[in-house]
Amino acid sequence: MRASRRLFLIALGALTAAPARARAADDPAAPVVIPTVLEGGRFFATPRVAADGAMMKLWLDTDGGGFLFSETVARWKLPLVPDPNGKPTRWARLPEFASDASIPQPAGRGGRLVVFARNADARRDPILNGFDGQLGASWFQGGRWTFDYPARRVLLRGPLTADDGARVRVAFPHDASGSRVDGGEYPSVLVTIDGVAHAMAFDIAASVAVNEAARKRFADDLPQVRATSFVKRALLAAWRAKHPDWPVLENVSVTSGIAAIRVPAVRLEALNLGPLWFTTRPGDDVFDGPDASLDGKLGVNAYASRVVTLDYPRAILAIR
Repeated sequence: MRASRRLFLIALGALTAAPARARAADDPAAPVVIPTVLEGGRFFATPRVAADGAMMKLWLDTDGGGFLFSETVARWKLPLVPDPNGKPTRWARLPEFASDASIPQPAGRGGRLVVFARNADARRDPILNGFDGQLGASWFQGGRWTFDYPARRVLLRGPLTADDGARVRVAFPHDASGSRVDGGEYPSVLVTIDGVAHAMAFDIAASVAVNEAARKRFADDLPQVRATSFVKRALLAAWRAKHPDWPVLENVSVTSGIAAIRVPAVRLEALNLGPLWFTTRPGDDVFDGPDASLDGKLGVNAYASRVVTLDYPRAILAIR
């Protein structure tokens, strides 16, 4: 979830080689279990900082650029890193982590993460509170990642096997030379709804902060801030006009003007994900810039009971 490019600037760094990823010493091919917690369908990495033993909580976001809050940089006295292109963007790197509760450094952008100084609106947003930063495209780049929602764990692992389930093709942005963008490998998939194929980001961090009235109407035990899927306002309006029987809820969020619609069936190629709620965003703010061509963002509420593996080298999503 690229919360809004109006909130912070994600500047592109120079193409760099990915650092080695740590594996178990007795089995170099063994999956690496990432220390995480799962809250409302949102994964957070929870490494322990070597200097003081404190936990750092980092939101995992396949559709985000990655950042550290300015308060995080100040708390752990992280050195600022100059912008490689001489821009005013401030950068920092993750600290060293304890060996028994560690995570890899970002593979892209030379390990740099932009420093995000929240404005007053961002500080009030429940979605952007309760953690220290975000690990996004630059961190996932080049890896094969399993998001095991039933087991509540994340793995960095080897090649896909037959046990990983149905395969879905994934698209990534490319630059003018045809190469993937360093630190900007945002995955998207084709989602079929009502017989129409829609390009949507594969966004494990798409989130909504629902209000109390909406929580009662959804009648679930999820927390206020929970995983969702996004749809553009114009597409929601088109669905509503064509299918007045599809349930629509108005003003579901603590942010005013957010609507939700329940579509009866969502397909990823041959895979049927069943019915799904989509929510809107203020001013379609997650669809600006390069995302303007997307119709939506497929979030965790579409696959919360499944095991999902995203293979970046082969551009394949596996779901079982």
